[in-house]
Amino acid sequence: MRWRLGCLQVGLALTQDVLLDDECREADCALTALQVRGKRLASEASEGAESHSKQAPYFMCLYQPWLPMCTAHVAQAAAPPAAQPMAPMERRQFPGQPTGFCQMYPWSPYCLVPPSQPSEPPNAPNLPPASYQPQYQPQYMPPAPPSAPASALRVTRRGGLDPPKKVTDYNGASWEVLKIPGTRTMHFFALGDWGSLLGTGYAPMIQYRGGQTAGPHTMARWRGGCKTDQMTSCFAGDVCDQSCHFTDVDRQAQVAVATQMKKRAALRFPDFVVNVGDNFYWGGINTECGSPMHSINAVTQQQFSEIFERIYSGPGLDGKPWLSVLGNHDWGGFQFNKAWDQQIAYTWASNRWRLPALYWLQRVEYPDQDFSVEFLMIDSNAMDVKPLHADPEHNICGQKHNPPNARCDATGGPSNLKDCFKWMWDMWREQKTWVQKKLTESTADWQIIATHFNCGHEAAWYKKLYQRFGLDLLITGHTHDQQVFHNSGLLGGLTCFITGGGGGITSEADPSHPKSNQYGFFDLTINKTDIVLESVNYRGESLGKYRVQPKALAI
Repeated sequence: MRWRLGCLQVGLALTQDVLLDDECREADCALTALQVRGKRLASEASEGAESHSKQAPYFMCLYQPWLPMCTAHVAQAAAPPAAQPMAPMERRQFPGQPTGFCQMYPWSPYCLVPPSQPSEPPNAPNLPPASYQPQYQPQYMPPAPPSAPASALRVTRRGGLDPPKKVTDYNGASWEVLKIPGTRTMHFFALGDWGSLLGTGYAPMIQYRGGQTAGPHTMARWRGGCKTDQMTSCFAGDVCDQSCHFTDVDRQAQVAVATQMKKRAALRFPDFVVNVGDNFYWGGINTECGSPMHSINAVTQQQFSEIFERIYSGPGLDGKPWLSVLGNHDWGGFQFNKAWDQQIAYTWASNRWRLPALYWLQRVEYPDQDFSVEFLMIDSNAMDVKPLHADPEHNICGQKHNPPNARCDATGGPSNLKDCFKWMWDMWREQKTWVQKKLTESTADWQIIATHFNCGHEAAWYKKLYQRFGLDLLITGHTHDQQVFHNSGLLGGLTCFITGGGGGITSEADPSHPKSNQYGFFDLTINKTDIVLESVNYRGESLGKYRVQPKALAI
């Protein structure tokens, strides 16, 4: 069965409850089965059924019967085997040559040995137009990198916590309270999907000609009817199909957004940044997991230095905490053994990077204005965890791209590929229990969740958190633009926004239109009774303001 929905123009995506996902391809735009589950539950589930049921509705299980909560449905409805609903592998190949993926991402372990030729070419609908004849196909392999020296960074006790030995040591822990004095108007920024490719150094990531120079370089990706190889050709300076709507800002999108953040920070003085993940493209820190948590390796130091520290600096941003979570690309995109553990370890080597665990809590107090906020930072990347052979280009635990011996148990992660699926989904269930407990216990005036996957995943659960546990606001990314779902009907009245336009990867649509919502960030003002969301694009234009008020605890 197909689970594609007709694509709406992203520029019109602010329409109530239009939810996009980064699995959109070609002229179609996918609404993930998890989002379908949210819509189904929002309209059909009773309050009692929502509260404790761990089964997904039949409609969703018909599409993804492998999910843990679908076991009963599969048994009752005699659903087909899990492999049947998935598209054939050929449909997931990039257009053109079967080896097109390795031409664009030669650093992937999958590409060290050329894949075998498929018996048939990709289905005709996935091929580029007959008129498209690129003069150049990127074939770069990274030059032999220099030997990485020992990092000069040292980890020390921070936030009231000693450096961990395992990534899970502080899951659910609270960082020390951030106290912000003063009676001025208080601001914080929100940003996601921002970390571009670094084409130099010890582990370069080179997608197109020119990408071997000092970064950052935007990751090229399909846009509408424009295929990824066509967009790559645009970035390389070769034939550029008009359907790609390629613009100068695409080439340096992260820097363009950061420039506007700097300008506004110098005037508004945000107290911190909420970062919703996809911190480094293509696949996070470009080395494997397993380095000791008490040290920072040279690859980690270089990527943070060039893609984070150097880019987000200046008056108003220097020294400001970044409250962070991981995105699916930080785990590895389609593998789990990239150095996501080093992003956690970097917390104890930085004065502003805060990612002490996979899920954690930050309390912020404004003593001179008599209010407080609790940010629950959670990892929603189980949404991209599927059975071994399913959806290989969007499966953190898939067999196709993970090395056979992939493991992260040295620092507390999954012990092998077989363990990955259960490990990730168990963590998601643990977080749901933890979130409800923390919301129940909270004494703060505001309760906010920040996570990577966009508005619409686990919709029924977030609806319940708003209506029964007092959640006030949901901050997300993953879709590569800026959207606000104010008082969302799907979420039972909860306001959710997407800030996935940080510029690390090509935006969903043409960014050249006036008042474009494709690349940007959010500037939020907060006091005891109101939060005002303001979307700001890469030109510094305000795209509108939305007011949110606290939801009284309803239990």
